[in-house]
Amino acid sequence: MLSGRTLEAVSAMPESSSRNFDLFAAVLFLVALLFHAQAFALAPKTEPGWKVLDIRQQPQGLPQNSVSAILQTSDGYIWVGTRQGLARFDGVRFTTFDARNRNQLPESDIKALVEGDDRSLWIATHGGVSRFKDGQFTVYTTQNGLLSDFTASICKDTEGGIWIGTWTGLSRFKDGRFTNYTASDGLADSGVPALNCNSDGSVWIATRNGSISKFYNGKIVPHVEGEPKPNSPIKAFYRDRQQALWIGTNDGLFRLKDGRSTHYTSADGLSSNLVQALDEDAQGNLWIGTNAGLNRYQNGKISSSQLPVEVAHVPITAISDDREGNLWVGTAYDGLIRLHPGEFVSYTKENGLNSDETQAVMEDDTGTLWIGTYKGLIAFRNGAFIPYSARNGLPSNRVISLAQDRSGRLWVSLEDFGVYRSRAPLRCAGGPCAPESTTFQNVIPGVYARTIFEDRSGAIWVGTDETQGLFRFKDESATTYSVYTAQNGLPSDIMGGLSIRDLAEGEEGELWMATKAGLGRYQDGKFRVYRESDGLVNSFVDSVYMDSSGVLWIATYSGLSRLKNGRFTNYTVNDGLYCEAIYHMVEDNRQNLWMSCDKGIFRVSKQQLEDFAEGKIHSISSVVYGSEHGLSSSVASEGYSPGAYKSR
Repeated sequence: MLSGRTLEAVSAMPESSSRNFDLFAAVLFLVALLFHAQAFALAPKTEPGWKVLDIRQQPQGLPQNSVSAILQTSDGYIWVGTRQGLARFDGVRFTTFDARNRNQLPESDIKALVEGDDRSLWIATHGGVSRFKDGQFTVYTTQNGLLSDFTASICKDTEGGIWIGTWTGLSRFKDGRFTNYTASDGLADSGVPALNCNSDGSVWIATRNGSISKFYNGKIVPHVEGEPKPNSPIKAFYRDRQQALWIGTNDGLFRLKDGRSTHYTSADGLSSNLVQALDEDAQGNLWIGTNAGLNRYQNGKISSSQLPVEVAHVPITAISDDREGNLWVGTAYDGLIRLHPGEFVSYTKENGLNSDETQAVMEDDTGTLWIGTYKGLIAFRNGAFIPYSARNGLPSNRVISLAQDRSGRLWVSLEDFGVYRSRAPLRCAGGPCAPESTTFQNVIPGVYARTIFEDRSGAIWVGTDETQGLFRFKDESATTYSVYTAQNGLPSDIMGGLSIRDLAEGEEGELWMATKAGLGRYQDGKFRVYRESDGLVNSFVDSVYMDSSGVLWIATYSGLSRLKNGRFTNYTVNDGLYCEAIYHMVEDNRQNLWMSCDKGIFRVSKQQLEDFAEGKIHSISSVVYGSEHGLSSSVASEGYSPGAYKSR
C-alpha cells in the first residue's frame, strides 16, 4: 500500500515477514492480452505464462548458488539446501545454517529435506542427518545407529518413520532408534539415491545400479511389476496425485502406473535426457528438471513453452511448489528462482498472432474473437488464429476498429481506406466464416474511422478523424447514410478537428461521443458538448463506457470522470487513480472497472468509486497488474475501439 495514494500493487507473494505468506488472491478468470499496443479482453480459458518473481543468490542471502533441495514446511517457511549450507526463507530474508557449528549440521553439503509428523525438519547430508525441532538441532550419525553418514535421500512413511537412503544401504528412524537394511535384506544394490514413501505404507527404493525395490509389509521386494530397466542410475522419484510413480534417470523420464512403464526422452520434448528433479503443483502439472532446463508435463505432453528464459536452459537440480502457487526452482549454479503463473495470457507472434501491434479486439455472437492489427484482420477460434487479407476484399492490412451488427455482419475500419462490411453474416460457429468464403465490401471509402457502433435501434454509427465527421447508416443495406460535422454541433477543437474516438449509448437512447474536444451527446436530433467548464476532468476524451447500472464513465487525459444523474465526479492520481491518462475501460462480473493506460492495466472497485462520489471516502485503491502477473508489455493502445472487451 503506497501512502497517500491508496495504490495497491498486486504481488504473487508479498515481501512480508509473515510465516504464512498470506497473499492477495488475484482474480484468475480474467484477461487475455494482445501486444505490443495492447487491446485487452476478459478472456477464454487459456493457460497463462509463468513469470520470474525473483532470483536469489549469495548476495541475497543464499549460502551458495548450487541448490540441492527445497521444501516448504507447515509453518510456511521455505527451506533451501545448498552445497554449502541450509537456508530458511521467511518471505523477506534468509537465515543460514552450516557445518561451522557441528551441533547444527554435521556437514554443509545438503542432499535432501523432509518434514516429520511432529513438524520437525530432517536434513540429509554427507556427514549424517540432522533434525531441527523448536529451534534446536539434533545430529545423528553412525555413532547413533545410522547405517552410513553418507546420506543421499529421505522420506517419511505413513507411520511417521523417517527413511534415509545412504551409500551403503537404508535406515529407518522411528521411536528414537534406527533399523537398517542392506543387500542381505533384499536391496538390489547398497547405494540408495532416491526414495518415495507411498500413501499405502510402502516405500519405493531406487538403488545405484538403476533397480527399483519396494519395502512393504515388513520386507523388501527386490523388483516391482512393470519396473523399467533404465540404462543409468536413478536421480529422482515422484508420486503424483494419480498414484503414478515418475522416475528421473540419465536416460530420460519413466512413468510407472498399474504395472506399465512409459518412457519419455528428448524425442518427446524433454530438454535433456538427464532428469534430476520432479514436482507436481496444485494444478496437476508435473515439473521436470533436467540438466538443460525446466520442462512441464501437461495433458500428456512435455514442453517448455511459456516458461521464462531464466529456467529454459540452465541445469535444474530441485523443484518445489508452495501453498501460494509459486514454483521454486533450484539450479546447479544460478541460485534459487521463484516462478508464479501470470493471471494474464499474452498472445504474440510466437503463439500465431500475425503482429504484436494490435489496435482493436472484439468477440462476436458465436464466441469468435476478432483482432485488428497492422498486419491484417485475425479471427481466433478454438485456439487457432485465422488470417483475412486482400483476397477477402480488404485492400489494406492496417485494421484500426471493429464491430458486429445484429445481422452478424462484421464491420472493419482500415487506416485511410475507409470502412468495410462483410457481404454476409459471419457465423463462425457453423463454419461459413472461413477466409476462402468471406468477402468484404467498402461502404464508406477513404475515411479514417476510429470507432464503429451499433445502437439499440440497429443504426450503425461511424466516428472518424479530423473533419470527416460522424456517419449514421439508416438501414441494413448500408447504402445510405447521414453525415454530421462541426456545423451540426459536433465537438471540435479550435482548428475544426473532430477526432471521434469512441461511442456509447445511454439508457434514454442518447449517443455519447469521446472526442479530443470534449464529451459529446446526441439526443433528439441535437448535439451538446461537455468540457472542463461543465465539470469534466479534461476535455480530451479517449473513450466512453456505459456500465451495467447506467452510469457513464469518461476516460480522459487527466483522469476519470463519472456522469450520474447529471453530475460529474472526477477521479485523478491524487485520489488514488493509478494513471493520469486513461485509454480504455471495461466492467467485469465482480463490479470492478478495469482500465488501461500507458503504464499498464489496473482495476478499481465500483463500490469504492461510488463511495468516493458520495463523500463516504476520500481516496480510492487501484489494483495494478504488471509483468509479474503475465503482462508482456505495460503500454496499452489508445484511440481505437474496441480497445477493451469482456468475453461473453
